[in-house]
Amino acid sequence: MDKINSLPNVSYATKEEAIKVAGAHKGSEAIIKNQDNKFELRELNPTEINNVAKRDMGKFGSATTIVAFSMDKEGTIPDKIINNLSGKSHKMYDIAENVFNNIAKGASTHYQHADKSLYNTDCSGFIRQLSALATGKNHSVFDGQNAAGICKTIRSQKGVDRIMKPADIKAGDVIAFKISNMNISGHAMLADDKPPVPIYNGNKIIGYNISIIDSTTLDHSRQDSRKKSDGVGKGTITIGVDKHGNANSVTWGPNFSLKNRDYHDITIGRLK
Repeated sequence: MDKINSLPNVSYATKEEAIKVAGAHKGSEAIIKNQDNKFELRELNPTEINNVAKRDMGKFGSATTIVAFSMDKEGTIPDKIINNLSGKSHKMYDIAENVFNNIAKGASTHYQHADKSLYNTDCSGFIRQLSALATGKNHSVFDGQNAAGICKTIRSQKGVDRIMKPADIKAGDVIAFKISNMNISGHAMLADDKPPVPIYNGNKIIGYNISIIDSTTLDHSRQDSRKKSDGVGKGTITIGVDKHGNANSVTWGPNFSLKNRDYHDITIGRLK
């Protein structure tokens, strides 16, 4: 599949986004991942795209998934994007999203530090297990590592591509930071499928609000999914940037002023 007619700016589409686009634009195109894990381009109408979304939820026993879409037939998708549609990082997101959805339906998780339980969902343990499942192996590139160790692995780029700019964050990217001079190693998270939201100071971008999935005892804001519980959930953090757009700081929750941002060693990585 060398060329696919689509928008130049292609990204992963949620089921809701795909349905909305198909409803507004007759003859929308979508890249479809079939049961044999191959991709094909098909034209979808609103009814069909809705059925595909339902099958994606498992109601029809099909593995067909909408992974990208376009609203017209101009431009092409670069080969790199096609190759990354089934990437390991996005598989991490798919698994994490499934865990979160099961929790939302009544199941629960509980945060435990790794030294207190054989089965735990502390922040780094959650990331380690997701990466192992995404690669189909019994081990992870982050094996035995706390948040600080995950930062080190991302910087080394062993099995991970380092992402310098928060604007480039995609669903399934690992975000980790370490804290100096404290008795905790830091925190590790997974990027959700919502695009980074820029924060401006005048005409200058000073940071991005990033939607994440993680395991923690402390919610990230009033909008966090963990109202009265801990464990796996969704929240929002803010990553500050320097004049080049590279990550240089982080806040625990959304902070539009960034006045209280902490200059921790923050790293962003994508599984190779």
